[in-house]
Amino acid sequence: MAEIILYNIASEVLEKLGSVALREVGLAWGLDDELKSLEGTLCMIKAVVLSADVAKTKQTKKPHHLLNIWLKRLEDAFYHADNVLDEFHYQALHRQVLRRSSGWSIQSKVQEFLLRSSTCVFRSRMGRIIRNITDRLHRIADDRVRFCVMMPGGRSNDEQESSSMSTLNELDFVGRANDKEAILSLLITSSVDEKLSVIPTVGRGGLGKTTLVKLVYNSERCNSDSPCNNLDDKKKLRTLFQDKLNSRRFLLVLDDVYYSRDRRVLSLVRFRLRHHGSKIVVTTRNGLVASTMGTSPEYRLGGLSDEDCHELLLKWAEKIQDPCGNLSNKCRMPEIVHDLAVFISEKECKGIASYRSGIVIPKGVQHVSIHDSDCSREEVTKSLFMLMNLRSVLYFPSQGAGANEETFIERCISRFKYLRVLDLSDSCFQVLPRYVGNLKHLRFLDLSGNASMEKLPNTICKLYNLQTLRIWYCKKIRKLPQNLGNLISLKHLYLTTQQSCFPEKQIRRLTSLRTLGIEGCGNLTSLPEGIQLLTALTTVTITTCPKLTSLPSSMKNMANLRNLEISKCPNLNLSGWKHFKGLKRLH
Repeated sequence: MAEIILYNIASEVLEKLGSVALREVGLAWGLDDELKSLEGTLCMIKAVVLSADVAKTKQTKKPHHLLNIWLKRLEDAFYHADNVLDEFHYQALHRQVLRRSSGWSIQSKVQEFLLRSSTCVFRSRMGRIIRNITDRLHRIADDRVRFCVMMPGGRSNDEQESSSMSTLNELDFVGRANDKEAILSLLITSSVDEKLSVIPTVGRGGLGKTTLVKLVYNSERCNSDSPCNNLDDKKKLRTLFQDKLNSRRFLLVLDDVYYSRDRRVLSLVRFRLRHHGSKIVVTTRNGLVASTMGTSPEYRLGGLSDEDCHELLLKWAEKIQDPCGNLSNKCRMPEIVHDLAVFISEKECKGIASYRSGIVIPKGVQHVSIHDSDCSREEVTKSLFMLMNLRSVLYFPSQGAGANEETFIERCISRFKYLRVLDLSDSCFQVLPRYVGNLKHLRFLDLSGNASMEKLPNTICKLYNLQTLRIWYCKKIRKLPQNLGNLISLKHLYLTTQQSCFPEKQIRRLTSLRTLGIEGCGNLTSLPEGIQLLTALTTVTITTCPKLTSLPSSMKNMANLRNLEISKCPNLNLSGWKHFKGLKRLH
């Protein structure tokens, strides 16, 4: 299980390395070589991690202490790389915000000048950090050989790579039979007159693209009698063609392709082909890769049905030692989901509750939830604030926390600079610390249900990576932050405010917004006409806004708007909306 998590972390880091924004910043600051070197190292180590997972799956009863230590070192290095690249991404977003500032105000020009002035210092510092990360990964990789960190079963890498396609038990595979048949059909029906047919399979991480192509590769209809190889560089690819495929038709799988520039591999393949009818299956998360490499339309992998998800959870639950015995007959699904979540996350997640004593939080914990606990207790704070790299804090306060709560929140925000998730819902602090704007990595911020907070600091608008902001049921908030439109990555906004109208210039700049929830805005009379510029918006929910009388007619021009849910708005006139063809649901 650790290998799967580690593999996914590596995939996320590689995805960031392949982003257009990061590439542009890397080129502009002269760090492209350093980034490419880091990318190559990560690709190689990721393949090794996948081999470790495959091998350990076959020998689950054998302890692998040395391997686990090695994997933990890799995990720490991957998290560090992720934090560094996230800072790169933040700087790229900052530049975008400054460039699109309305009219290039004097303040924006000054900020841009200061940003340029600090670029040399930042470039030097980040270049040194990236090189250190790459060196660190190389040392970890070398230590695997130096200290004989063997994969389970003691086989060499080549042996593991050669068997990696044959280790899958098809009976354990759930919900992809139709997808398997569809890809096989594409392989069989694609033109045999072409020298090379490329079938791209596209889907987000974790959907099972790799496992699916393993099934396809092992299918009798493919007649795949050659071993699979992890082709991490061109030398391996050339050797494969020279030794085995030069005079044959073949099926080749290129898994987890990140960059469209990898189409150069196809040029190398085509150049060496002697016969027509060879096929390549490419799996990728990137639609651009599919369009540039594919010779046939992409096959897009969707999610599993509810029934298949249920079956998959049962299969995983059977791997957990559980007093219920036959899980599929005796346990309820919520219990299975809970046990599975604990099994997967027990080393990275920790819950703290008031009824527990002697609390010790392990160093490797990344995510903490605090339930009904007195946050002034020394045993809580001492152990918690030792975790410098914490990524999630979910705080569920006890009643009457008062001043202790406010001090505790201030310490969390100032201490945990790598937070991705901060849930402070149902708290009662009056002031959100202004240095919340220093949380560059934050993606999710929930302040909903705070009955005491009257305003948000404008520094919250420096959270350029923020994707979800919840300020629902914060009934005392008088107005939204002045520069709300700077939240360039914001996808989901849920708000309550005393304003009669929202700041139009700021709202229309939230071009990434997909969901807008408006709740309990007792003074709200209208929505801004500029809302039509939010072309990504798919869902609008409006509840308990008694003074709202109409919606902007321009909203009917929003091509992606699919769900409009309205309740407890007695004066709202919806004539003309019931026949709006674009909506899938009007409630």
